[in-house]
Amino acid sequence: MAKYVSVLTWNIQNYGKLKASLDDVVTAIANTVNSYQPDIFVMLEVNTTLNATAEYLLERMAAALFKESGGKYRVCMRSPNTGVEYYAYFLKDSSATIPLVPTVAGTSRRAGIIGKDGFAWKDVLFLPAILNPSKPELVDGVAPLLSPDFPAYSLRGRRLGIPDWPGVRLPSLGLFWVPGASGPSRLLPLVACHFAANHNVAQRQIRNLDTFSLFQGVGPADPTGRVPTTPLKVKVNLGGGAENMSIPGWILTGDFNLNWLNPAEAPLYQPIVGSTFPRLGAGAAVDKGTHLTTYYGYSRTMKDTKDLAVNGYDNHFLRNSPAAMSPATLSGPQVLDVPNAVQNRTLKLWESVDYYAQLDKKGFAAGQYKTFAVDFANQLGYSGSFAGSPINVKGALVGGRLISDHLPVYASFRLP
Repeated sequence: MAKYVSVLTWNIQNYGKLKASLDDVVTAIANTVNSYQPDIFVMLEVNTTLNATAEYLLERMAAALFKESGGKYRVCMRSPNTGVEYYAYFLKDSSATIPLVPTVAGTSRRAGIIGKDGFAWKDVLFLPAILNPSKPELVDGVAPLLSPDFPAYSLRGRRLGIPDWPGVRLPSLGLFWVPGASGPSRLLPLVACHFAANHNVAQRQIRNLDTFSLFQGVGPADPTGRVPTTPLKVKVNLGGGAENMSIPGWILTGDFNLNWLNPAEAPLYQPIVGSTFPRLGAGAAVDKGTHLTTYYGYSRTMKDTKDLAVNGYDNHFLRNSPAAMSPATLSGPQVLDVPNAVQNRTLKLWESVDYYAQLDKKGFAAGQYKTFAVDFANQLGYSGSFAGSPINVKGALVGGRLISDHLPVYASFRLP
């Protein structure tokens, strides 16, 4: 019996203490997510390097999602610090997508860094998280992928060690058990990434993805025979003893910071979508703009809010194991038009307008802040009343970027 799992990924720009303190922004994010009710909401750019701050930020978001969804979103899986931020995986129904928490086999110690610290994948045991269904709960259970971890050599033929992961903002793995699927497809590896804003570093990060053991045996085979052709196995214990499960495939999602829609930059994704080793052979989902123009880039020729999304930075990629009898399939990729919801006052912003200078000065040229923010504030009104005509496109850009400069991307995956 097939099972559908929907995933929404959203880079919530600069989601730190200030943004989390603004009820209208947090509620707007929760309302946007809830309008699609994905099974898994992957949130990027939880902007802190402190565990305690990350917990505060995610508790704020978890409480808003819980409220706006009528209690559906009860669980948040938190990643470790990935360099300058955290990722989070919010679950609509933790009994349908059961979160698995990594531990080190034979000990009670949590798996802090997979592939480092003296243990390898074979030593990692994934157990279901113990959850309290009566309230939102944070679970510290998303495994990091903090460096390439193939044990003997990199896939570039260098046998003198594993290359360092360039830059920061490192990938993390959310591993889920999907009871409605069958066989190995019950194991769902969901890798979140937020690659470097620096163009050259982002390219290097994409090129180095193949050096993670998670992807071994799932992509195209190495013609030299040096790299294993069988998928990585992980140990899963759901209460009946540990079971070795082969990775059936994977979903890679996040903000790649390379423009998929630009013919000059699309070839830079070849390490992910190419079909020959060491390329990963994955299929892409999104073919629309996901990143809003800056204020400097705004033009009066932008007559519709859809014109405001000018870069394709965010995406979902799906790869099945070559041995999969019934491969997972992808359908329904969509990009949510947040500025349109602002324009039509579906998303209501009020207090955050006064904090705009602190939230987002990036993208302003000299003198632009006053022009744009005042235009938006005058349309919205400081009185808290939302009556009146729709906000113009320029104001919708301001309101959209108050929430984030990225748009959410959504896709549904059919697991056999």
